[in-house]
Amino acid sequence: MTQQTHSEDCLEEVEARIAELIGMINCAYGKLVQLIAQVKDGELWSGPGIRSVEHWLTWQAGVSRGTAAQLNKVAIALESHPQTTSLLVDGRLTLDQTAAAVTAHPDHDAEIAVLAPAAMVSQLRTLARCSRPPKEPTSDEPSSMIEQLHFSRGDDGWLHGSFRLAPDHAQTFLQAVDEARDRMFADGATQLSWTDVLIDVCERSIASQSPERIARYRTYVFVDPAQPVPASWPDGVTVSGSLLRLFTCDGMIQPVIVNNGVPVSVGRTQRTVPGRTRRLVTHRDHGTCQSPWCNSTRGLDVHHIIHWEYDGPTDTWNLILLCRRCHRALHRGEFSIVGNADRPETLRFINDRGIDIVRPQPAPDPVPTWKRLPHQRFQRPLGEPMTTHWLGFAPPSRAG
Repeated sequence: MTQQTHSEDCLEEVEARIAELIGMINCAYGKLVQLIAQVKDGELWSGPGIRSVEHWLTWQAGVSRGTAAQLNKVAIALESHPQTTSLLVDGRLTLDQTAAAVTAHPDHDAEIAVLAPAAMVSQLRTLARCSRPPKEPTSDEPSSMIEQLHFSRGDDGWLHGSFRLAPDHAQTFLQAVDEARDRMFADGATQLSWTDVLIDVCERSIASQSPERIARYRTYVFVDPAQPVPASWPDGVTVSGSLLRLFTCDGMIQPVIVNNGVPVSVGRTQRTVPGRTRRLVTHRDHGTCQSPWCNSTRGLDVHHIIHWEYDGPTDTWNLILLCRRCHRALHRGEFSIVGNADRPETLRFINDRGIDIVRPQPAPDPVPTWKRLPHQRFQRPLGEPMTTHWLGFAPPSRAG
């Protein structure tokens, strides 16, 4: 009994510390969204290569696109949902709770603010959905559906995502996978998963291209026995030993051998970057645009830091991955790059006024800002089931 009492006391202490820390984090997020609102009002976020406030936040705050979108959404809601967002500033709501709550109709801000501290994020989404009037279909769009495709790759190499297709595109997709499944079944593949079918559609798309494009978009795995991680994908994610043995045996995915991490270069003998060199640059740069404000992994070009016309060699130290948007901005003179791409710490990105875009960070404040934030202990949601039959919101005013 004594041990159980001790465990309960420890749990209470941990929960109290969590509540205090979450309250501080909430206050910090509240201060952050207020700063973001100032940045938006003054359009201070705009600059070379910056496409949106969310894009700027992924760079400045080191957050994911999803978190950047949440921060931007709450910053916009400071005016439309003042009572709900004030709870975040006071530390009583988390960023996730606030981002879900501010999707409610602004006319019901006061009602949502009363319920939000006791509600889970999923419950707040339900409350917000119930508060919004149904959208009337327009003559152009049969419904309010918007096509979306989101996917991201985890540190383990697995791809996660979701998609939503309009009815006509949904039918095209279903017909394509049905055709692939039927053809594979007819060829004798009786144990099929939908993953097998989808990969077959992807492989046939690549196989239908010209030999040059097939080589460019073939899947490669980089093998360097001298490194602690002997094999990796072009973006740096580790390849397991079992998969590596499969690829080197089957040959569908081509291995690229690297000599102690040092790529073989072609100097000035070629202006166009050969496929092997491009693969090495892609592997070194982890398949990501190297502009400090960008994290695009699609539509990448290999750029000569010192242009070919100015005796720049086609060697990896002089080559860097840029997305097409950043590449075009560079050649328009919006910024420039100097340094050795094989030594990323030497790279400098300079704007059109000759000022480094990425500046040295100031020394850390000896007293962390969060310790000076006024805060209160976070009161967690009730965690109880929510029945929806009693939910009822007055229709929003016409002016809203």
